[in-house]
Amino acid sequence: MKGIMLMAKEIYELTNPQKSIWHTEKYFEGTTINNICASITILDKFDVDALKQAIYHIVEKNDSFRTRIIIQDNKPMQYFAEFEPFPVEIIQLKTDQEINKIKEELMNYSYNIIDSNLFCFKIAKFPDGHGILIFTVHHIISDGWSLGIFAQNIMKEYCELCGVEVPPSQETGSYIEYIHSEKEYLQSSKFEKDKNYWIDQFQEIPESVSFAGSKNTFKNNNYSSKRESFRVSSFVAKNIQNYCSQNKISVFQFFMAIYSIYLSKTTGLNEFVIRNSNS
Repeated sequence: MKGIMLMAKEIYELTNPQKSIWHTEKYFEGTTINNICASITILDKFDVDALKQAIYHIVEKNDSFRTRIIIQDNKPMQYFAEFEPFPVEIIQLKTDQEINKIKEELMNYSYNIIDSNLFCFKIAKFPDGHGILIFTVHHIISDGWSLGIFAQNIMKEYCELCGVEVPPSQETGSYIEYIHSEKEYLQSSKFEKDKNYWIDQFQEIPESVSFAGSKNTFKNNNYSSKRESFRVSSFVAKNIQNYCSQNKISVFQFFMAIYSIYLSKTTGLNEFVIRNSNS
């Protein structure tokens, strides 16, 4: 399967998930709505150069991190750049409080989405030698789940560079392979069968619902939000993972089912469409 050749690079259309993110990017242009941030705290003294090398190795191995967005015939397209070393800022901290400022700066990092790197890394080191790796990526090249795997692989690579044996970690797949598989699916009889099924299912669209009290969330174009986190015990987490594995569903589908049950209980509806608050 060949893409369009441009300067010896294969050019690919955005995948359907990427197109959705692209439209969000254009609608909320000038905001950081598509930024995903993560951090890894290293409790012991660490080798900054080895950590930086580990970051380079993992970015080189993951084609999604080398995604470049371009505009061709007024249409967003993508290619995958060859790996080149990139700046990783090293910051010497004096107090723990300084880290919050760095995190905030990265959360508000504004990407030039066209033909440039869509990630940013910073390494901060505390006076006692321990430190933290903080990074942000644009959602068009990663999601929260794959970013977690990416972070694990960085630390695995770092440990190996330092001569420490660690258990194998999950690998992220090639995004180029995903592009090909999506295209094959869209051209398959299975896609036609799936499409006809959902057209039939939604001949009559059920009532749409969202969280009670969320109607004014986007009043006056205020799109700010906050995250509230809840920790579950390792026992509960393991049971959830086992249940999902046994029933061949993802953890995301599990929690969406719980969300749907909650909405059914609070609205009294058995059939409904879950909508975004601004739809």
